[in-house]
Amino acid sequence: MDAKKILTLWGKTFTEKVDYLSEHLADDLVIEFMGKDGSSQTKDEHIAWSISDESPIIGDFKVIFEENGVAVGTHTAFNPLGEGRDVMYYGKFENNKVTEWKVLVSVHNES
Repeated sequence: MDAKKILTLWGKTFTEKVDYLSEHLADDLVIEFMGKDGSSQTKDEHIAWSISDESPIIGDFKVIFEENGVAVGTHTAFNPLGEGRDVMYYGKFENNKVTEWKVLVSVHNES
């Protein structure tokens, strides 16, 4: 498992509203959304959200660092209203599964 592969599967899940993720996420994984409105999702909560109409479209994947099962990078995310954000991610992989995933989403400035 590597960052580009899992991000591609995430993107496909968000776009097609089909679960391509479950088999690649550890059962005890908690996705952490850090920042002003921080929150977290269990694996099951995250899968449900990922295939819902509330999930974003992600792209422009960049890997800044990846070694020994740790990856850090960035990507873009556009919510269903078309509002864009920049995202920084940190992930850990073990036995071909994501065991830890944290994202920091940029703040949207209201005009």
